[in-house]
Amino acid sequence: MQNNQRFRSLGLLVSGALLAQGALAAETAAGTAELRGCVRGPVPAGLKAVAIAVTQNPPAQHPLAFNGACYTATLPKGIYLVRADAPGLVGKAPLVQLDAPAQRDLTLIPEKGSNPALADRLAELARVDQEMRQNLDPTNQAAIQKMIEVDKQNQKELRRILDTYGWPSAELVGYAGAHHAWLLTQHAPDQVIKRMLPSMKAAAEHGDLYAGNVALTIDRVLVNEGKKQLYGSQFRQTQSGGIQVQPVEDPKHLDERRAKMGMEPFAQYRAMVLQASQGPKQR
Repeated sequence: MQNNQRFRSLGLLVSGALLAQGALAAETAAGTAELRGCVRGPVPAGLKAVAIAVTQNPPAQHPLAFNGACYTATLPKGIYLVRADAPGLVGKAPLVQLDAPAQRDLTLIPEKGSNPALADRLAELARVDQEMRQNLDPTNQAAIQKMIEVDKQNQKELRRILDTYGWPSAELVGYAGAHHAWLLTQHAPDQVIKRMLPSMKAAAEHGDLYAGNVALTIDRVLVNEGKKQLYGSQFRQTQSGGIQVQPVEDPKHLDERRAKMGMEPFAQYRAMVLQASQGPKQR
């Protein structure tokens, strides 16, 4: 009788342990989802791809293993940017909010797109744009005037490019070239920024531009119009010399909106802005 009781107790312990393991496995599985996709067109040699958890700090990179032209991966739920690289080629997909099984296919394009000369020109304009803003002393009027003159020349050429090609797509100038066009547009007159914003949004939806950058532009346009911003990216200087965030629409759901655009939580962003405001100015 005692042995039977021991076996019965042992059986209950084993069953309880198995149930606990099953619950843990279910809980773990509930926190993951399947991401899959394929490369459109021929599969190049040396193909590598990663899913980047863009809202993590630092962003975690999950290598994606291909079976032929396609990949499948089970990943923690979150927001990801899928990127593929092969010698001379790059492919990116629009951001994916991985709450359930999702698919992100990739089209690999030349690093500088179909117009390398235009890509190189955009890169040079962007380099000069940022060089003018590196370590800029706001009390140095000569340096500020030089930056203004450079901006005028850059904007004149950017307008020519936009009039000729429309918004430069990644297929035209590569992903880096599309980013350089976005960067240059940030220092254009307000009416130009607003006019190009729909094209930027479409580029982000297509995967040509990082959605978080486009969110900065959306906020800038809203603030310039005297409206509340959506993503909390715009700050202003206070009378005491500090900085504070411009008014935000529906602050309760701010981090939700930021996450959908692949942006870090606002508290992290605010800390970075405060730190940058105390050091050399970048832009």
